Amino acid sequence: TTTTTTTLFNSCARIGCGTYWSADVCHCDPLCSIYKDCCTDYTFLCQAAEAPTPGPAPNTCAFIGCGKYSSLQPCQCDGLCWSHGDCCADFTAFCPALAPPTTAPTATTTTTTT
Repeated sequence: TTTTTTTLFNSCARIGCGTYWSADVCHCDPLCSIYKDCCTDYTFLCQAAEAPTPGPAPNTCAFIGCGKYSSLQPCQCDGLCWSHGDCCADFTAFCPALAPPTTAPTATTTTTTT
């Protein structure tokens, strides 16, 4: 038997599983495992209740959302990322309306007169 002592203030018992509040010292959402900021009772109370299929990776437009910019993200999904060179890898596929238009090659005809 393992006993974990957690202050109620900083616990998933108070916060609730699957929720995130930026003001909390620790978190109880599925991303806390990635960001290493889970409350100590997260595994015991929440992890078993979570769906087994993971969501999109944090550094993707599928996660961030199209048209959004955050200086905290290493890549972006806004209309300016293309010109800044910091688009997420899935930007063109996930946010086609914001991706720059692809230009078709133009045909060039050369006429030689002798």
